[in-house]
Amino acid sequence: MKFCPNCGEKIEDGAKVCTKCGCVIDKENKSNITTTGAYATFWERVAATLIDGLILSIVAYICGIRVSNGYTNASFGNNLLTTIIYALYYAGLESSKYQATLGKMVMHLKVTDESGNRISFVNALGRYFAKMLSTFILGIGYLLMLGNPKSQCLHDTLAHTLVVKE
Repeated sequence: MKFCPNCGEKIEDGAKVCTKCGCVIDKENKSNITTTGAYATFWERVAATLIDGLILSIVAYICGIRVSNGYTNASFGNNLLTTIIYALYYAGLESSKYQATLGKMVMHLKVTDESGNRISFVNALGRYFAKMLSTFILGIGYLLMLGNPKSQCLHDTLAHTLVVKE
């Protein structure tokens, strides 16, 4: 059994991330623990989301999809197509070998399961749709990370995921 030098939490053999503070175990030498893998902060996640929003807005514009505030003026077809594009973008990239959307890559963040492993496409898709719940309750699901010791938003807790710094 190993202990995290950052917080003192026990680290199980084979774990890649401290489940308490987010410290990442060096991939080449599993006995060497680095503290560069702390949990992502609220503002780092906001910045990554803004970058992703800009990228997806450009994609929507190129595809000719009319995106409006709250989709109030968009047709059902546009809403469905937009949802599919967003779901594939987030789930596809977060379950890929990069474990991050383009915004998260720019911010040097990645999505892992609670043991520090890459998440599956199905888990990433569930996480994406759980974000809708975080949004529907007036964004409170996102603010929950501020009081969570692992900086998990509601959708992270539901999907058993973490967002950590690389």
